[in-house]
Amino acid sequence: MDLPLPRNLFLDACVLYPSQTRDLFMALALEGWVRLKWSQQVQEEWIQNFLKNNSSKLKPEQVERIKTVPQIMLDALEFQEPLVQGYEDIFVQINLPDGNDRHVVAAAYRGGAEAILTFNDKDFPEEVLASWDLRVIHPDDYLCEFAGNCIRKSFVPTALLEILKRQRSRLQNPPLDVEAFLASLKKAGLRELARILDPYRQHL
Repeated sequence: MDLPLPRNLFLDACVLYPSQTRDLFMALALEGWVRLKWSQQVQEEWIQNFLKNNSSKLKPEQVERIKTVPQIMLDALEFQEPLVQGYEDIFVQINLPDGNDRHVVAAAYRGGAEAILTFNDKDFPEEVLASWDLRVIHPDDYLCEFAGNCIRKSFVPTALLEILKRQRSRLQNPPLDVEAFLASLKKAGLRELARILDPYRQHL
């Protein structure tokens, strides 16, 4: 990543969907490393997809708990004003391969984000985003660059490791050992980050 790592990030629904990425970026925001933005539409989109994909596994109380996640996130980051509203008027000015993604660019721009975090980075051509002063970044690329910055400063990505250690310690259903935790990061799409973290597993 040639440009400086952006701090104001809009989270696409696919980044909110896995708890690993959702919790990790929330923790980075709570510690002041990043500022997050999202819209009601991306929150509804990931929840709808999650419930659809896991309908046979979830108990009614688990479904209700999932539905409360956006409000919990909003309350936790109220000081950052993460919820973006009032962006629908610029939809028609945005040209993307899939018109259904226009709301992401519109909300990111209206919310003052510097970059859109998404696993579907190919759906957001750089030349289109440039006209809206936006970049698109894969979450794995972002976190690897963040870890690299930490390593260059202190040889150990301490800030990230502490966040991830707390994240792992909160997992109780089921609890995960370090090997399983790194595997869960890979499964969530953070394969390169898991590789970078492997030498520091004793800190997790």
